[in-house]
Amino acid sequence: MLSRYLVKHYPSVLKVTSQPKAQFMIAKGKTKEVENLNKMLPGGKYTVDGVQIDGLKTGTSDATGACFASTGIYQGHRLITVVLHANGKDKDDRFTQTQKLYQYFIQNAHQQVLTLNKKQSQKRVSNGTKRMLTVGPHSFTVWQMQKTAQYTIQPRYYKHLTNHKARLDAPVKKGEQLGTIAVTGSDIRTVDNKPLAIPLRSTETINRGNLWQRIWN
Repeated sequence: MLSRYLVKHYPSVLKVTSQPKAQFMIAKGKTKEVENLNKMLPGGKYTVDGVQIDGLKTGTSDATGACFASTGIYQGHRLITVVLHANGKDKDDRFTQTQKLYQYFIQNAHQQVLTLNKKQSQKRVSNGTKRMLTVGPHSFTVWQMQKTAQYTIQPRYYKHLTNHKARLDAPVKKGEQLGTIAVTGSDIRTVDNKPLAIPLRSTETINRGNLWQRIWN
């Protein structure tokens, strides 16, 4: 959860953690090159086919032993793994165990396309040049450990954008985030057991209508 928060809110950290080595100035005219301890970066000993690893952090402590939090991109999706207590004579065990996690996911995870129905993909608008707004994405993919799973989809609009009739108030801009699409199911969940949330956006612009349009709509 900490790794996810860091990557989500401070993505620029990956520009640092993805560097295999870096130069540090230790005195005027004198630099020292330091290698990244992450041996799973591109070109490293423990890369994973199909996964572009770009972080995150190795560590060792009395409480967690040899550990490693990694992150990388697989088929356009960011993955995060955490290995604790990789103790033993093999100092690279944290990397080999992380390799196994990625390989397990690649071999067992499946993508499933979820689609909004006609009612879910439209929203009533008040005081606009049109009565109905099309929202999206119309379809999106989720990762599951089963080929098929039962799920529910529920668009949830931000309260400050809707009126007492639960309608959106014009104007609405194309691409504007209007809320989230909550996805729940037996095999669809986040690490904190909250519904998967997909940004819900307008696919078109609806301006505020003139007096007659507002009365009519």
